[in-house]
Amino acid sequence: GTGLGLSITQSIIGQHHGLVECESEPGKTDFIVFLPLEENK
Repeated sequence: GTGLGLSITQSIIGQHHGLVECESEPGKTDFIVFLPLEENK
């Protein structure tokens, strides 16, 4: 790929006031997505 996927993902998640974190160690990388929840009114 062109490497744009993570950038696009981060932009979309940011528009929803969320966060993308990356945890990496040799042989393993995790991407964690946090999105705020809104309670029903």
